[in-house]
Amino acid sequence: EGSPLGRASTLMDFEFDIKKKSLTTQIVIIGLIVAGSLYLCYPTEDSMRSYSRTWLRSGRRAIATASKSPTPFRVAWITVPDRTAAQKLSEGLVVENLAACVNTIPGLSSTYRWKDKIETDQELLLMVKTHESLVEQLIEYVEKHHPYESPEVITTSIEEGRKDYLDWISENVKIPTKPSSSQ
Repeated sequence: EGSPLGRASTLMDFEFDIKKKSLTTQIVIIGLIVAGSLYLCYPTEDSMRSYSRTWLRSGRRAIATASKSPTPFRVAWITVPDRTAAQKLSEGLVVENLAACVNTIPGLSSTYRWKDKIETDQELLLMVKTHESLVEQLIEYVEKHHPYESPEVITTSIEEGRKDYLDWISENVKIPTKPSSSQ
């Protein structure tokens, strides 16, 4: 009771309208989503404020050990209509080593123009961690396996991050090797 998640133990188990939450709760939830942390360990608003302070302190510590130059890593954002499509694409991208990790974020309401008509749909968002050299292959994979006629796939650079995490991404995707210059 009083918990922004109710009885749900993780954000994955709960879809909610973020506009109905307090500003503090909205900021914490958005921060956790952007950070890729989908588990809300402190489900009450008071403990979420405490968690927010802890998260910010630990974030400062993490930046101290972070890569300080632009990285070759990307986050791809892909919307999907349901959990079945989300699971199929997520597993396929990881199995094919096009992504090290895919987070599924529920509870989106998307409003857009499609074929001269305004549409609003409930969707899920995939947050895909990959390498810049794989973006084109990732897009091709999504185009081939996505249920939409014109799927959304947009990417953004990962400017900084914990070195250990960025190394983990490298170890879990198939980064193409450059041909040797001796040939």
